[in-house]
Parts: sequence; structure tokens; C-alpha cells
Amino acid sequence: MSIESVWLGPNAPGSTGGPVGGPAPGAGPDAGPASGPVPGTVSGPGTVPGPHGAPPEEHSGTVCDLWAPLTVRLSGGPGRLCAQVLGEVDMSSTATLETVLSDAVRRTGALDVDLAGLGFMDCTGLNCLLRVRSLAHDRGTAFAVTAASPPITRLLTLTRTLPVLMPAAASGPEAAAGQAGRGDQGSKR
Repeated sequence: MSIESVWLGPNAPGSTGGPVGGPAPGAGPDAGPASGPVPGTVSGPGTVPGPHGAPPEEHSGTVCDLWAPLTVRLSGGPGRLCAQVLGEVDMSSTATLETVLSDAVRRTGALDVDLAGLGFMDCTGLNCLLRVRSLAHDRGTAFAVTAASPPITRLLTLTRTLPVLMPAAASGPEAAAGQAGRGDQGSKR
């Protein structure tokens, strides 16, 4: 599954503002954009490829999962993209997240993932992030989680994936204090 239309806004050529991969239900070719975000729709200013197939100046858009409380907002340019993930990631929404992030990795030189708006993520979401990170590594694309909500930070810490996915957070002074605290607790067991 490709998320080609994620890069197109409601006013871009070929986009109807409907669900990813198709037009809005009941929308004719002259239908205007819907008001407000609709689950499963793509929105944003839109971009059109540059001359001779050159990459667009800016990539932006929003993908909402039709069956799960997940929204991914993409912004940035061909050199660096930021994916802001909002809602929840579990087995019902992981495929959408992996498709959007994998497509972003293929389109840019660096991908920053912001998980600060994520309220819940289970092990399927964690595995999704690790697979996308592996894809980025194989393609020579920089990949990092730049922010995470407290529940997500706890998940990454407990699974010891914080240094892998958030190297900046793992090397900061707070991480050193957390490592020292965990070491003290481990010696009391």
C-alpha cells in the first residue's frame, strides 16, 4: 500500500481530499474540500513536483486512520521531514503508521518522529518504529524520535529502546540520573 496522496493537499491536482487511495464518498470531480478533518482524509497545503520531476519544495499533509484513533502530520522538505504522531498506536493502527513512516523514509534524507501527542503505544507500535528505523538505516536516512509523551518514554525506557530510538534523550543529564536510579534499584533486588 502506498500513501502517494499523503503529499497532496485538497487543492492539489488529482486530489479530492477524500480517503487515502480514493475520492471522498459521493464526491464528484467538482466537489470542493470538506470542512474540517475527516477520518481517513488527506489535508494540507499540497505540493506539486518541481520541473522535470524534481522533488517538491515542501512536503506536508495529514493522514488519519479510518478505524483507529491515529493521526500522522507530516511537514518539512526533501532534506528533512517531521512526522507528528497523535492518538494511539496499537495493532489496529500500526499498519497505517508503518506505511506513512516508511514512505517518508523513502522520500527524505532525515526523518524526525514526534511522539509527544501519543497517549498509548503497545509492542506492535514499538516494533513498527524499530522496523522503520532499520529501513532508514539501510537507506542511509537519518531517523530519530525527537519527542515522546511520558507513557511512551516509559515504554522506551522499560524495553531499553530509548537509546536506540531517542539517542539525544538517552545521552542527556536526565538519562544519566535515571540510569543511576535504576542501578540503585537493581542492587536492592
